[in-house]
Amino acid sequence: MPMPVARIEFAPGSATLPAGASAALKPFCTASAPVPVIARAPTDPNDPSGAMRLSMARTFAIRDALTACGVPAQNIIPRASGSVPGADDNEALIGASAAP
Repeated sequence: MPMPVARIEFAPGSATLPAGASAALKPFCTASAPVPVIARAPTDPNDPSGAMRLSMARTFAIRDALTACGVPAQNIIPRASGSVPGADDNEALIGASAAP
C-alpha cells in the first residue's frame, strides 16, 4: 500500500503547526517506512537565508509532532526547500518523495 501524502498550510512567517495538523499527520503515526517531510517558505530579499531557516523550522515542527505520535525519529526525512518557483511557499508535504 502506498504511503499517503498530506499537505499542511502554515501561516505566513510561522513554523507553528496550524489547527488541524494533527489530523493530517495521523495516518503517518503508524508508519514503519521512512516518512519524507518537505517544507517551503517564501524568500525575503532582505534575508537571503530566511526561507531556508523557516522551511527547516517547519520540517522540525512536523518531525516533533510525528515523533510524539510514535514515528521513530530516524524514519523521518526532513527537507527544507526554501522558496520554490510556482509552488505554495507556505505549504509542507508529508509522505511525498519530491515536491510537485
